[in-house]
Amino acid sequence: MKKYLYTMLFFISCEYSSAQVYPTFGAEILVTINGLSFDAMEPFLSNDENILFFNSLNAGGNTNLHYAQRVDDSTFNYMGLVDGTVDTSSNHLDAVASMDSTNYFYWVSLRNYPNIYENLHSGFFNGTSVSDVKRVYGNFNIP
Repeated sequence: MKKYLYTMLFFISCEYSSAQVYPTFGAEILVTINGLSFDAMEPFLSNDENILFFNSLNAGGNTNLHYAQRVDDSTFNYMGLVDGTVDTSSNHLDAVASMDSTNYFYWVSLRNYPNIYENLHSGFFNGTSVSDVKRVYGNFNIP
């Protein structure tokens, strides 16, 4: 019985030691983007926390992806459009930036929609621009 109890305690402790740890968040803080004259929407902070990605207000017309470089925890300097993601067609939407741990950049773009339903795009972010842009295919695109 004692051996059984120790075995069970071992397995229970292994289960808890490998459990996912959820991050904790502090209070919201006001962020300043020096040189920005419009609303920054849907922000995303790079893994190293040095680049803030965001899009312009999606109120019809053109929505673009922009970025700013970190000065301190609450201040960034506006750098401009994210090169490689710019859609020059009229009335377009490029928004909702995200990035994985290998600097692969993802965003939603309605270029060629509704002719092409796959509207999630990706490419490699090198610090100032995105290259090797392509559509991401899968069963998550909704016509």
